[in-house]
Amino acid sequence: MYFRDLGAHLELWIPYPELSEESFWGEVFNSVDLEYAFYNAVAFIVILWWSKLLCKL
Repeated sequence: MYFRDLGAHLELWIPYPELSEESFWGEVFNSVDLEYAFYNAVAFIVILWWSKLLCKL
């Protein structure tokens, strides 16, 4: 899929948000590897936005 290719390139431009280990949500989110899901979701939204923009033209 195209979003996976774009997601790999977005790692260079968009920093992954880090949560502190002291909070409850920090422990939950850091225990699961969500980094690839984050970048794939951002890439999907970028592709969706560009395709919507191109369809409007």
